[in-house]
Amino acid sequence: MEVMMKKKVSVNDRILFDEQVTSDHPDKGAHDIHPAKRGDSYTYRVNRVWEVKRVHADGSFEAVGPHGKMHHVCANDSHVHKLSWIQKRTDHIRELNPKKICHFIRRFPRQK
Repeated sequence: MEVMMKKKVSVNDRILFDEQVTSDHPDKGAHDIHPAKRGDSYTYRVNRVWEVKRVHADGSFEAVGPHGKMHHVCANDSHVHKLSWIQKRTDHIRELNPKKICHFIRRFPRQK
């Protein structure tokens, strides 16, 4: 499934990486959830939004996650997808942090 590489990525593009995770409880947005045989953990998939920082000549690229971790992604990785237009429009919601929200509430208090 080479969905990503038919469309070239460029620097500052946002991409979705479908990552497999194992933990005690599934995160928000988890899909394809499978409990362990003994029931003490779960294996599931989550979509991570990364930003492309460098594109190499062979088509591979480096992307950075929201916490600053760099990821090297191969050119034919089937877990990588470009954001759809609707995801691009709603992605700014994730960038709101609690400090910005509290500042907004203080500036514009609820009217009685």
